[in-house]
Amino acid sequence: MQIPCLKIDGNILGNEPLHSSASLNIELESCGQIGAVDAVREADVVVLGPGSWFTSVIPHLLLHELGKAIASTNATVVVTVNLVPQAGETDDFSPEELLRVLGEHADRHGGLFIDAIVAVMHAASHHTYQILTKRPANLARKLAALNRHLPTNVWAGATTGHPKSLPLLKPLLRVEAPVRFVSVEPLLAPMIPGFDLAGIGWVIAGGESGHDARPCDPEWMRAVRDLCVAHDVPFFLKQWGVWENNPTPRGRELDPDAKGGATLDGRLWREFP
Repeated sequence: MQIPCLKIDGNILGNEPLHSSASLNIELESCGQIGAVDAVREADVVVLGPGSWFTSVIPHLLLHELGKAIASTNATVVVTVNLVPQAGETDDFSPEELLRVLGEHADRHGGLFIDAIVAVMHAASHHTYQILTKRPANLARKLAALNRHLPTNVWAGATTGHPKSLPLLKPLLRVEAPVRFVSVEPLLAPMIPGFDLAGIGWVIAGGESGHDARPCDPEWMRAVRDLCVAHDVPFFLKQWGVWENNPTPRGRELDPDAKGGATLDGRLWREFP
């Protein structure tokens, strides 16, 4: 099977950790025998990991044809997360962080549907899980291709903080889930009119945080809140992001620990389905 490897300064890197502080000439190559793409396409189960996350696992997604084959396979995809961190590489990574990084690299191929995680969600029915994606069409397409449905304890959501992304709601409605929700975070422009809550059971909202955060007008937030109230959809205001967005004086803020506070019109909006 053809496997990807990293060449650093002309030498093939094995399982050694890749230190981010190193200044090296890094080149991705294909090593070994031909046939990895065909093997993935014909497989019943594709397993990613365990191993060095950035030098053994993720490189499979960096090779275009191989990564595309993994992301589009109809086989069961299982991810085996390392039990202990890789020194100098994933010291502070939680399992969720490892999966997030893996997903970011899979996004270049349209995303990666991990069946084993869905199986875990199904088995742990005493928990409620939320899947939030910027590409709900990929989720709907992959579920349809596998002839599968999300477990009844899994909610499906889409991120849309700008009216240009409102078309994402249409593929979200094709996903069968007990609760479909929308994360209007960061809210970067007026969403009303055009924001249709038909089929939506929860709205989360917030302003952008961090350095050079873009502004969030309180009137945009009020419009989303008022729409939710009018349609009896629970509204959850997570944070304003930065204090400049918050219309509430700091001395009257009800949740000063939230980034930029979270009070709107004298109360916290922390509603759930």
